[in-house]
Amino acid sequence: QKAHPEFLKQIDAHSEGTFELTTDKDMPIHATFKSSPQSGWTVGIAIPKQRIETPLTHDLLMLSLGGALLLALSLLSASLVGKRIAKSLRALHAAAVALGAGTLIPLPVDVLHETHELSLALQNSANRLLRRTQQLEVANASLHERSIELNEAQHIAQIGNWKWEAGTSTVRAS
Repeated sequence: QKAHPEFLKQIDAHSEGTFELTTDKDMPIHATFKSSPQSGWTVGIAIPKQRIETPLTHDLLMLSLGGALLLALSLLSASLVGKRIAKSLRALHAAAVALGAGTLIPLPVDVLHETHELSLALQNSANRLLRRTQQLEVANASLHERSIELNEAQHIAQIGNWKWEAGTSTVRAS
C-alpha cells in the first residue's frame, strides 16, 4: 500500500529516522526508515504503538510487582532475623547482669550460635567466680577465727601488739 504522506515527507527530509504518526484511521504508530545511499531505495516499517507498548507495559508491571514482592520478603526476613538477634542480646544482657550480681547465669534458650557460645563462657566465668567467692569466704572465716584466738591469747598473756606507720607517724596498738 502507498506510504502515509507524513512517512513520505520524513523520507524526503532525512536518510534515516524514527518518528510517531497517526494513520487516517486515528491509529497511533511508530515508524522507522533507512535509505540506502548506493541504491537510493528506502526501507521502512510502521508498527501500531499498542503492539509495542502493551507487552512492554505488562512486562514492566510484572517486573515492578516482582520487585515489590521481593522487597517485602526481604524486609520481612530482615525483621525476623533482627528480632532473633535482639532476643539473643536480651538474653545475654540478663546473663551479664546475673554475673555482676554474683549469681549463676541461666542459659538462654533458642539463641544464635555465637551468643550461645558467649553465654556458656559467661556461665563458666560465673562458676569460677562463685568458687573463688566461696574460697574467700572460707579464708575470711578462718582469718576471723584466728583473729579471735590471737585476741584471746593476748588477753590471757596480758600482752598486746602495736604497729607504727613511719610515713604518717601513726601508731596503732591493741
